[in-house]
Amino acid sequence: MSIEMTAAEQSALKSALAALDLPVSAAAAATASADLSPRELFCRYWPILKRVLEFLASVPVLPASVKGAIATVIAAGDTVSKIICH
Repeated sequence: MSIEMTAAEQSALKSALAALDLPVSAAAAATASADLSPRELFCRYWPILKRVLEFLASVPVLPASVKGAIATVIAAGDTVSKIICH
């Protein structure tokens, strides 16, 4: 599925993502997580990822179909988290 965005929508999305002020050092995160199992990685980072996904779902310029897909991923992540993290 391909979604076309106008220049104004792209600009709004870039601004919204920049407002998250996420760290840009993927190498540092990868190094810190190198010794963790997939379960440990998921359980450690799911709350952060969920927060980012919830933010993305709130961006007004995203189509309803994208917001629905994000909601599905959040629901699946929550289910997996309840099973393997607690």
